[in-house]
Amino acid sequence: TTLTDLDAGHITLAGAKNVVLRGAKIDQTDGINVVFSANVRIEAADISRPRGNGITVFSSPATVIRDSPRIANSKNAGIAVILSDGVRVENCGIYANRVGIYVNASDYFVAENNAFAAGPVGIQVTGASREPVIRKSLFYRNSYGVQIESALGPVVQACSLWQGDVAVFLDRDTKYAQVSQNSIVAYGYGVSNFGSQGIIELNHITRANIGIIFEEAYQEAFPTGNIVRHNLIYRSLDGFYFGHESRETQIYENLVWQCQRWARDFGQNLWAPFGRGNWYSNYQGTDANGDGVGDSPVNFTGGGTDPAPLMTRDILPKLPGVLGTMEKKVAILEDSTGQTLRLPVLIADEAHERFIGFMGVPPELGQDLAVLFVFDSPTVSQFHMQNVFLPLEIVFFGTDGSFLGRNLMSPDTQDRYGAASPFLTALEVPQGKLSSLSREVRLLGLE
Repeated sequence: TTLTDLDAGHITLAGAKNVVLRGAKIDQTDGINVVFSANVRIEAADISRPRGNGITVFSSPATVIRDSPRIANSKNAGIAVILSDGVRVENCGIYANRVGIYVNASDYFVAENNAFAAGPVGIQVTGASREPVIRKSLFYRNSYGVQIESALGPVVQACSLWQGDVAVFLDRDTKYAQVSQNSIVAYGYGVSNFGSQGIIELNHITRANIGIIFEEAYQEAFPTGNIVRHNLIYRSLDGFYFGHESRETQIYENLVWQCQRWARDFGQNLWAPFGRGNWYSNYQGTDANGDGVGDSPVNFTGGGTDPAPLMTRDILPKLPGVLGTMEKKVAILEDSTGQTLRLPVLIADEAHERFIGFMGVPPELGQDLAVLFVFDSPTVSQFHMQNVFLPLEIVFFGTDGSFLGRNLMSPDTQDRYGAASPFLTALEVPQGKLSSLSREVRLLGLE
């Protein structure tokens, strides 16, 4: 059964099976309820200012909510998922709700390719939910981006998070978490953890008060057996903080780069458990035997020691953060004289990729990168340079690859950059990377 284009004060599906609700429009009423149903699909919903939840899914497994551009201004949750396994939320815009998505006692929940903005919490997971997955989404100005209160095996992966208090929070009843490949910019805490047996790896955290923190728990929690590796923490006040209750955390092969304080460790943790510690941008020690490990340990102000600081930052298995998840291609460019350039590029064709771009990237890493922003249809979007630390150049292209404009962009400014005509793609490169070509450049294709 398919129900289309309902403009209703309230919609309830009860005891339904295999129903598609497409194009529903709700404003200032009680939202959509799906209860005691199965395999319901909600598509292209437009929900604003509901009195409670925008969409409530209760005891309704395998519900799918997708392609809904606005679920906004709910007094409670934009989407509440309760006692419902296998629910998916995809390609939705979830804005200015008290909680964007609330998940309680619902196993195998998946949220992917969504956009969250404003409001106290982007996604909240509780009720011992098993293996929830939050992936490839963007969070802008949520106080808490992702808040995992109680879950087993949660995954937070390849998300872009900008401006808030805590980007990813893992509470004490969280076990076996995987927090990986996220790009986190301008947060109080990048990742805050009270959980155990988790892995925090390959995250890129910039301009945080503390990059990764295991907070003081005052004997209420004992985070044990976690792994913290291959993260890049850049231009933050503190790289790491490990509280008194933290135990057996393995900390190795992270980059702590231009942080005012490298780390503090008051717990019982394992720095350099395999003989290799972390890289610190202003470490002044020597390496007499040339094994890549500094001869002098790093003693942290306030507590803790890294006995094996690394001498080179070339230790990560791949680019950290969302950049490391982007598809790689070669762009073929041609200028007005017929000269061509084959340029390796990262493809930013999903919203969370376009959202982050070069933000937070150290200039030393960014100078070898190029990012091609690809939109679904011609757009007049503008680009900014906040939290971008190297000068860039941007070239705009039409649907046929034709040249539409080219600008130099100054680092870490409030300036905006766009094209006079709608464009389909835009190429960002470090200034000087296109110096072999004349000003007017065409995009011939990708391979």
